Amino acid sequence: MNTKLIYAVCCAITLSVISQGAFAATQCTKSITASLCYGIDGQIQKITGSNCATTEHFCWGDKDVTECATCPNGYTLTTQTLESDNCTNTTTYRTCVSEGTDPTDPCADCEPTNWENALFAGYQVRTNAECQFVLDEDSGLYKKECVRTEEYRCAAGYYGTATGTTLFPSGCNKCPTFNGGDGNTITGQSAVGATEITDCFVEYDGETEFYDETGNYIFVSPCYYSYQSGDCQVKELAPGASCKSDYSTYILGQNCGTTKYIHYEKTGMCFSHCATCPSGYEILTRTTAYQGCNITFQTCGKI
Repeated sequence: MNTKLIYAVCCAITLSVISQGAFAATQCTKSITASLCYGIDGQIQKITGSNCATTEHFCWGDKDVTECATCPNGYTLTTQTLESDNCTNTTTYRTCVSEGTDPTDPCADCEPTNWENALFAGYQVRTNAECQFVLDEDSGLYKKECVRTEEYRCAAGYYGTATGTTLFPSGCNKCPTFNGGDGNTITGQSAVGATEITDCFVEYDGETEFYDETGNYIFVSPCYYSYQSGDCQVKELAPGASCKSDYSTYILGQNCGTTKYIHYEKTGMCFSHCATCPSGYEILTRTTAYQGCNITFQTCGKI
């Protein structure tokens, strides 16, 4: 029996019951000191005033509210009504609208927010806003309303499909780290919004040397993670080192004084390029694509 697992589950159930009891007494109380807002069952909605010069924060019901304290020139501080499914009463929050805009319009400040880092590392969140006509069940009529929804994505350096809520995001994983076998490592990178592990890559710096059974090398182009080969290792061998290949060496550098080699592990192909140039020529850096990898190489051009 896994006693640790049972203990963890029991704690989770106990905390959930206690939290719901606490919300029954406090969920409709406006709190201006809390830095984190907790909704029933972890459900929480972020409300943000638009066009603010400075802001203030409060929690109310299942709402995490950032309202405007002051407005920039050309905007007017206005008050909007805030409702909650968990409360019988309403409260208000302040937002900034362009001068001349009808402040009674429920969609006057219906603007989406920009992407920002979430509370938990590895995630980004933004609030989408769309003005819609929503059925009022009490009157049976449709009324204009700004419908806000949160959207999540993985931050740079992570991959996956981000889901969840502000308090409980899930789905993002940190990109793998490349280990050079000699103590040197490179942290895996990715662009924001990466969804697959194959979107992760290790960046090159053209300086750090790694060592393994094939010899010593440096990365000369970004190498993306690959399920087939473990990682896309394009290695530049040290000057003077030979390059073993089952195929003819592909010549990239032209007019070289001396040469060095790049080894593409996935195919076993070797590429030669320039280490130095003869008199009257200068080193030029170029990039070519070969079977999914960008290979940066040096060639010699006339001065």
